[in-house]
Amino acid sequence: MKKLFGSILGIGLIFLMAGCSSSTPQVGPQGEKGEPGNTPVVTIGDNGNWFIDGVDTNTKAQGEAGVSVTKIEKTSTDGLVDTYTITLSNGRTSTFTVTNGKDVDIDTKCTIKWLNYDGTLLETDVDVNYPIVPSYDGSEPRRPSGTEGFFTFSGWTLGTNKTTERTYVANFTKHEYVFNYDTKNSYDIAIDKSNRAYYYDAYQILIPKLDDVESVSVAFENESVSLEQIEFSEGITKIRFYLDYGYNFKYLVLPNSLETIEINMNVEKYMKNIMYNELNGGYYFGNNTNPYLYLSHIDTDGTSFNISDKCKFISRGSKVNNTIISITIPSSVKSIVYTGLTNCKSLTTITYAGTVEEWNAIEKSGSWDSNIPATEVTCSNGSVSLV
Repeated sequence: MKKLFGSILGIGLIFLMAGCSSSTPQVGPQGEKGEPGNTPVVTIGDNGNWFIDGVDTNTKAQGEAGVSVTKIEKTSTDGLVDTYTITLSNGRTSTFTVTNGKDVDIDTKCTIKWLNYDGTLLETDVDVNYPIVPSYDGSEPRRPSGTEGFFTFSGWTLGTNKTTERTYVANFTKHEYVFNYDTKNSYDIAIDKSNRAYYYDAYQILIPKLDDVESVSVAFENESVSLEQIEFSEGITKIRFYLDYGYNFKYLVLPNSLETIEINMNVEKYMKNIMYNELNGGYYFGNNTNPYLYLSHIDTDGTSFNISDKCKFISRGSKVNNTIISITIPSSVKSIVYTGLTNCKSLTTITYAGTVEEWNAIEKSGSWDSNIPATEVTCSNGSVSLV
């Protein structure tokens, strides 16, 4: 076995040595020239397939047709919202919406409505070119005061906003009252331009009735241009009211609960616009249920005058016409304040509908009967001397 292996190994070495000879290698003869190559002809057949050298490959030269948009149109409108429908080539549809989606022609006509805080129509402007905003030409909007304060106008807020109609709503700023308590049973609202000037922007002030408070003092110590109305709430029994320079003041509203009142208003000089409740030559202040609560003055050409039986207070007599000879005072009167019937130089007869005791209970100013010729008051059960 060892001899056989050695023989094989020796033969292998001989062949290896022969292949690794350093002599020049031998090159074989060149073969025959081959046939020329063929460039294929590629075409599309009538069936839409690729053909190579006229042979159908069964492969489509063009893919399936895609889906395209065939139409877009506006199909509905709701206010400023337009709905559009898209139609596809396969018959399917879809929609989308556009808000304010179309340009507005400057010649589009619009109606403008100006509204107060409660929806009350204040002014209407028509045929306004959109989107131009016209000016408000009416009087300044107003909002009545409440028991906690009053309101002043502060501008406009856009409400409805459509191409053909817009609305603007009045805004107001609320101002709360400042109360200064004098005693347990009274308080005052010292409306002083130096420290509460904003009160002068109000056109109307409602004086509230506070819990456990009966007496109210209100003083306007400087001129007021805006103020037109002062209203005292029901429940107030005592009022001290001072208003000197109320250039546009018109209305004084007094409560039925009133028992005592002091009023100082420079009517003749500064309050040319003041409004009274007139009855048969008598000029009163009051409220909706009793407009004749407070007799300010009498102005009549007659010789006799009957004070309303709803009157509780008789005030200044300086404007009483001197032609009056007789006057009748109802038993409803609780107080004769200030000058009363002073300087009624023709007045000879005063009749009181109540008793002597009731007459004596009436609160009277010290000069209520100065410079009148009458010497007594005739009551239902007797008379009272004025001498």
